[in-house]
Amino acid sequence: GGGPDRVILGASDVSELIEYVDQGGSVYLEGSATWAEDPQTLLHPRFDVAIEAQDGGVFGNMVGVANFNGQSLVYSIFPEMYNDVDHILPVAGGTARKAWQTDASKKGVMLTNVDPVSGARLVASSMLLGLTEQVGTSPQQVVASIVDFLLNGYGPCTSHEQCASGEPCEIA
Repeated sequence: GGGPDRVILGASDVSELIEYVDQGGSVYLEGSATWAEDPQTLLHPRFDVAIEAQDGGVFGNMVGVANFNGQSLVYSIFPEMYNDVDHILPVAGGTARKAWQTDASKKGVMLTNVDPVSGARLVASSMLLGLTEQVGTSPQQVVASIVDFLLNGYGPCTSHEQCASGEPCEIA
């Protein structure tokens, strides 16, 4: 969730999703409040998200790294929401990787994760894609890349040493 109309997840909302993730299912969870402000459910830790800054904000472009390298977006509407985006990073010792970051400060706004036990593919976003517009990439192209990750994972990048750092790596 995010903004005044957000939906806050509760235990009953995520029970089926947890079972789905345990069976290797893929989940995209987006919200400018879900990672830092809302009560955490049993689903949230599966994404391996740590909070660097609650309401850290997005000012200027956001750019993709790793599987999203070369893509860029900008927040376009509702300037009051710019400050609402949390800066997120992978949990220390976890398996999440930075996927999107602010261009100027390199603060994470989206992470990808492959659960090492179930193989579930997870995407955690603190930016609201519905508030973005094209800079070099359309929001629709970004959604297509997210779906590709959810279906196919990291591809050949999984063994590349730069993947764990969140920096761009070689993607075939």
